[in-house]
Amino acid sequence: MKYLVRYLNLVLLLIFTLSLALFASLEVTSLTSINVYIGYPVKLIVDVLRSLSLTSELGNILAWILLIFICGLPSVFGWWMYQKDHHNRVLLYLLILFSISLIYLYYGLLNYWFIHPMFSSMVTEYLGVLYFIISILIFGSIGCIWVVYIMIHANNREQLLSSCQLILLLAAMVLTVSLGLSVADLIKPTDATSLLGLSLLLQGSKIIPETLMIILLIKLIQFTSLMHIDVFSVSLLPKLASIRRLSKAIVLLAIILPVINGFAQLGFIHHLHDVSIVIQFPWTELIISFTLLFICELLIQGIETSEENKQFI
Repeated sequence: MKYLVRYLNLVLLLIFTLSLALFASLEVTSLTSINVYIGYPVKLIVDVLRSLSLTSELGNILAWILLIFICGLPSVFGWWMYQKDHHNRVLLYLLILFSISLIYLYYGLLNYWFIHPMFSSMVTEYLGVLYFIISILIFGSIGCIWVVYIMIHANNREQLLSSCQLILLLAAMVLTVSLGLSVADLIKPTDATSLLGLSLLLQGSKIIPETLMIILLIKLIQFTSLMHIDVFSVSLLPKLASIRRLSKAIVLLAIILPVINGFAQLGFIHHLHDVSIVIQFPWTELIISFTLLFICELLIQGIETSEENKQFI
């Protein structure tokens, strides 16, 4: 268990360092610049296909072959998985549907299907947004197919818990990258020194819940490791109590910090260009931590009641 936590901390620290170095080196770390990086794989494939199709008739044929090859890979993989295990029939159908969706999306991008004619003068800007949206759709589809695969093959508790640990680890990695972005925005110099305190509060209201959420995910990974050996026994009560305390702290901070930030904006209102006050709650951290708090309360009460019944018997 100690080695698992140590390796997790090292991996997340490495991801945080790399993301912080990357975002700190960028001149602008806005969501627009991040969206460009996320949508770059889709943009690269579209640019290659478009350049091939515009060269000659042979290039157009090669572009079609490349498009069918790229979009057909999921179906080939699904067929291979089905031949390996016939329980993967649903997975095969989903991957075939995914291949058809890829052909539709890429062909639509190549022919500007998703851009209204009245916005033809802003093709470049709209394509950048479309690349990002389609990348998110592709990643989301892959994630859904992966979850279906886990549900099909989770025949025992160990496999299900291992898959749950992997999902928690991926979520912790994504949050670590987001934390690196927030810290990079915080340490960058700004000309508006009078608004430095407000900037610290704005970023702090994001950084603190994100940091606590990463710690909470690590604790959940530890908890699932204990469940491999002993499920819902008294030995799990200390871990559940720790998760409950941390979840409660995240819920309170996710509510209090944005409110404090709103009052701080009132204090700096004479330095602002308008009188709008923005209060942004970290809804993702708030909902997840509140749900975990509720689940921990139920589990703790259930374990304590079960132990009392055993002693009574």
